[in-house]
Amino acid sequence: PDIEEPPFGLPQNWRWTPIREVTSDRGQEVPQSAFTYIDVTAIDKEAGIVADPKVLEARDAPSRARKVTRKGDVIYSCVRPYLLNVAVIETDFEPAPIASTAFAILNGHGLVLPRYIWIVLRSPFMVACVEENQRGQAYPAINDADFAILPFPLPPLAEQHRIVAKVDELMALCDRLEA
Repeated sequence: PDIEEPPFGLPQNWRWTPIREVTSDRGQEVPQSAFTYIDVTAIDKEAGIVADPKVLEARDAPSRARKVTRKGDVIYSCVRPYLLNVAVIETDFEPAPIASTAFAILNGHGLVLPRYIWIVLRSPFMVACVEENQRGQAYPAINDADFAILPFPLPPLAEQHRIVAKVDELMALCDRLEA
């Protein structure tokens, strides 16, 4: 479904949709054996990847270690979202990964590119949307229900590929300029 009040106009073949209409999570489970634990300290937010996860035994699992995630998912920290702890799971971690409940897990089912989701979640527009809906002072956070209905600009898959390629090209240029 479209968003009732679009935040701004989009190209004709794009649509505004609630983010959870085009993504889903994978549920939760309590670890029963060794697992790769992903919390906010594991995120390289500049690169948008999980860089330093820890392997833990089930008996050592923090109470927040519950969110099932797999390669191709995007993880978004709903706690202190202004820090932009967003990453694409690019690795088949062994043992299987479990993320902190501080994350929203976004699986685009092959219809929304993980890198496109990552780009949108880091955009000033989405940061503003999240800030409007977060609660709390010391540890501001957005809850799952409020996150689910955030407006998401959805272009056709071919356009997502072009956007990701262009952003990657421009980021590589920025890296070269910085060096």
